[in-house]
Amino acid sequence: MSKDTAKAGRKRRSPEEKIADLQREIERIKHAQKERSSPGLKQAKTGLGALRKALPLAETEGHNELIAALNTAIGALTPIYGGKEGGGGTRIRRTAQDIEAVQDQIVEFLTDNPGSGISAIANSLGQTTQEVRGPLLEMLEDRRVSKKGERRATVYTLKSRRGRRS
Repeated sequence: MSKDTAKAGRKRRSPEEKIADLQREIERIKHAQKERSSPGLKQAKTGLGALRKALPLAETEGHNELIAALNTAIGALTPIYGGKEGGGGTRIRRTAQDIEAVQDQIVEFLTDNPGSGISAIANSLGQTTQEVRGPLLEMLEDRRVSKKGERRATVYTLKSRRGRRS
């Protein structure tokens, strides 16, 4: 395959798209730093979690006034500190289509940037390393990706499809 043919399938981002991606990443980092540096915010989130855990206990014992007070406190704090109503720290399950979409993005990134680490992959996709790790591990198991190195020095490359039999 000639060099020109290989480049034909790639989609290059425009400078405007690159700038927009960088601005989103800057905002994400600023928000994460603000959360880490605010002890008050951390305490409020911890308190909100405790309130959410106390609610089912109060319901099983039938303390109506306590249930009303807990619901009021949770309702007041959730939009400010707690994000989703379901509770902080709850695991979000992704559909198979979501995982495949992330895997497609990983393939696209590794095509252009072979030998990249997980943090570079995650940053390019606008996700955390935790969000990328699962789909990447599946790709390793399926032998679509190979890894080299250990711990923070681990880099990933796409395995070639040549010579494989279906």
